[in-house]
Amino acid sequence: MTETEKLYDSILNGDHKAAAALTRQALDQGSQAADLIATSMIPAMEEAGRRFECEGYFVRELLLAAR
Repeated sequence: MTETEKLYDSILNGDHKAAAALTRQALDQGSQAADLIATSMIPAMEEAGRRFECEGYFVRELLLAAR
């Protein structure tokens, strides 16, 4: 699993500590913030929204992902 996929999964699962650590690590290794947002963060939030619409996620999970 790539670092991008790990960041995506941590956001989708509401694991803010892992998401923050992975983001810091990626930035320290030279990744651009805009790239992380476009490749991991926005797609994870879009998926959380899709799951909420399909009633696979509820408000709690949606808020955890947003955090």
